[in-house]
Amino acid sequence: MNNHRGEPEPSKQIVFTPEIAKEFKVVYNLALSDGKDSFTFKDCVILVSYAKYLIEYLKTRGLL
Repeated sequence: MNNHRGEPEPSKQIVFTPEIAKEFKVVYNLALSDGKDSFTFKDCVILVSYAKYLIEYLKTRGLL
């Protein structure tokens, strides 16, 4: 995606700590229970289908 000057915008990143991972899981569960395909977390649009796998990964890293 480009900004108004035609330059690429920097990618947004989320650095996960145990607290942020827990918050992410709460927001994911809300989106899942509402039947949404995506949700916004820390100004990033996240697909519910991707979040499922990200949560599993976070568990393997000891963050959840």
